[in-house]
Amino acid sequence: MNTVRSDVDNLIEVIGTIQKHMGNDKYRHDLLGNELLTRYVLIDPLLRALGWDTENPKEVWVEYRVTSKRRKRADYVLFRGKEAVALIEAKKFGWRGGKEPQITRAARQVSGYQVSMSSVPLGIITDGGGWWVYQLPTTGRLEDRILMFDFKWEPSKIAKEAVKLSRGRIGELIG
Repeated sequence: MNTVRSDVDNLIEVIGTIQKHMGNDKYRHDLLGNELLTRYVLIDPLLRALGWDTENPKEVWVEYRVTSKRRKRADYVLFRGKEAVALIEAKKFGWRGGKEPQITRAARQVSGYQVSMSSVPLGIITDGGGWWVYQLPTTGRLEDRILMFDFKWEPSKIAKEAVKLSRGRIGELIG
């Protein structure tokens, strides 16, 4: 079987599992108020399915200190080699409530981290259900995003967009 095809099949399967967790009343209630659980149940599995080794801090650094003065930390920083390629700001599931101002504020927050780190090209905001990707720095306007996908979509449609964040393809977004 074609390896690329099996990677896509695996991604679609993981997306389906994440969607089940989001739709399960027991999980949903717990996820709504808990960013850490959202990361563990919704975000980390997708990152792994996209080829990111979440157990390797040289690839995925969790709670990365972006500045020593204010103790600000990015929830995740993705690395390819020694180069930081993306900052991820994780929010608890359901955080956005469909509100554009919240997404804009979070994008500005990530952009502020980028100022401290300099040269990190991508900022990602997610509550596990929606993913918004911006080139940094950004004002955070929705029309400025370069990629977006939502777990309300069909798994194959999500996979088509999400795969652009895979370890092997994220460079294409950077340019």
